[in-house]
Amino acid sequence: MSLKRTISRTARGVFYFPKTLYLNYRCLPFKDAVKLPFIVMGSTSLCGIKKKNIRIEGPVHTGMIRVAAQKTSKRGLPVNRKTSIIVDNGGSITFCGDTSIGAGTSVCAHGGKIRLGNKFSCNINCFLYSMESIETGSDVLLGWNINIRDNDGHPLYQNGEIINPNKGVRLGDRVWIASYVDIMKGVCLADGTAVGTRSLVTKSFPQPNTLIAGSPAKIIKEDIIWDYEFDKRCLIDQVK
Repeated sequence: MSLKRTISRTARGVFYFPKTLYLNYRCLPFKDAVKLPFIVMGSTSLCGIKKKNIRIEGPVHTGMIRVAAQKTSKRGLPVNRKTSIIVDNGGSITFCGDTSIGAGTSVCAHGGKIRLGNKFSCNINCFLYSMESIETGSDVLLGWNINIRDNDGHPLYQNGEIINPNKGVRLGDRVWIASYVDIMKGVCLADGTAVGTRSLVTKSFPQPNTLIAGSPAKIIKEDIIWDYEFDKRCLIDQVK
């Protein structure tokens, strides 16, 4: 990391340290809060958070969950003014390990249960909105401007009955979603799925290791491989 970037991140950390303290001590037991697992790195709105509706499962260590992490704004992409973490109507957010939430992202548990697996990372301006359940496996990577929701926002009725019920969303391990993708309610993506830019995913894809893309999305390639460690090995081989 360059000296300029190090200084910039340190300055942001100092400026937003009061919000970091508030988030940790507001929602975590004291023995975990003192370790400062949450680090707020940018302008962040925290609504409805309290003990028991924000949880960390597994070992707790300092800086494991970075909120409003500045990522690709330096590439010229506009960033939403604030990052938001919102919990209401009995919803909850569970972190299962290291997590990076990009600047301008909204994570809203509006009565739903959001569960983010270990090494979950989303870029800027993502939107996770749950009234039922949104769950990810490990090593899940979201590009910028991703929309994931398990509901339509408002109910539709026919003959007095709701015809568009909420349906949970599940992303498996090592799922990579490129930028400007919409993941709609009821979708389950198998391990190793990659989703192409600007895709609209309206149905589940149970076959692992596939590339899907399009509006609506369909299988483009099968037997693909993508994960963090594989990328690292490829880069090392190229250098050699």
